Amino acid sequence: MLGVQYTKLDTKPMNYAVSEITDTVAYFEKNADKYNADVTRFSVIGHSAGGFLAAKAAIALDANGFPLESQILLCPWTTGLPKTVSSTLAPAFFSLGGADAISQESSQYQEVLKAAGVPYTVKEYESGEHPFIHSPYPEFQKGLSAEEKAVFANEEQFALSYQAENDIKEWLNSLWE
Repeated sequence: MLGVQYTKLDTKPMNYAVSEITDTVAYFEKNADKYNADVTRFSVIGHSAGGFLAAKAAIALDANGFPLESQILLCPWTTGLPKTVSSTLAPAFFSLGGADAISQESSQYQEVLKAAGVPYTVKEYESGEHPFIHSPYPEFQKGLSAEEKAVFANEEQFALSYQAENDIKEWLNSLWE
C-alpha cells in the first residue's frame, strides 16, 4: 500500500492529479519485481475529492487496459464523473456517511456502475459525518477546534471509522478468495 500525494486541484488541473495517480500505478506495475508488488491486487482508494480522483483514475486505467483490482471510494465527490463507464471497470466499494450530503450524491454514480454491469458494494454508516473515516487519527484532529472535535472526532465517529476499515478489509479479502 502506498499513498499518492497528488497535486491539489487549486494549483493544477484535475487531469494532472489523475495522471499522477495513473503514472504511479504504471511505475509500480513496471517495477513490480523490484518492490515485490502483486499487480493483480492493485486498487485505488480516496476520500472526498480523493475519491473522485480515484474513480477517475480507475476509469483511465481501465481505458488503457490495466486490470485494476478495485476502487474504494470513501464519501466520494462524484459530481462530474462520466455518465457511462465500461463493463470492464474495476469493482467499487463505497463507504458512505449517513450524515454526509456528499455521500448521498454518490447514488448517481452507483447507478452508472449498475447500468454498465460493474459490481459495487455500498456500506453506509448511519451517523457518519463526511470525515468519519479519518476521525481517530491525530493528523486529522490536529487542526480542529474544540467545537469541530465534538462533532467530527468523538467516540462514535471513531467506532464508525474502525468499522469501515474492517468492512473494506473484508470486502478486499472476498475479492482475493
